[in-house]
This record gives sequence, structure tokens and C-alpha cells, in this order.
Amino acid sequence: MISTGLYKYSRNPMYVGVITTVAGQGLYFQYSNLLWYAFALYVIFTMVVIFIEEPHLEEKFGEEYRNYKKKTRRWL
Repeated sequence: MISTGLYKYSRNPMYVGVITTVAGQGLYFQYSNLLWYAFALYVIFTMVVIFIEEPHLEEKFGEEYRNYKKKTRRWL
């Protein structure tokens, strides 16, 4: 389990990077469909993290992961 570097501040920094990149492109190019796409990615990533990834990580790492969740936010 990695809890250093960017993972010290966010449990999912790669997802945050994807969402902010897509949203940034939407703002830069003034293309609202990209903003809607960024929002859809946020919803999908949230559901995957809550219902698939986090239960798997709790099962695999147990108390260590639960402590990590207490001190590190899911996104930012």
C-alpha cells in the first residue's frame, strides 16, 4: 500500500489528475461537452472507488487502510 508522495494528500491522485485535465481542457477550449464529460468521469470514478476499490483495499490491507482513510481524503 502506498501512502507517500501524492498519496499522502489524496487517496486517488490519478483520478483527480484525469478529471482536472478534462475539465481544464473544457475551460481552455470553451467546450461545454468536455465539462459534462469531466462531471460524468467524477461520478463514475466515485462509484468505482466507493463500491469496488475501497472494499477491496479494506479486505486486503485491513486496519492499515482504515487508518489511512481516516487521515487522507478521497479526492483532495
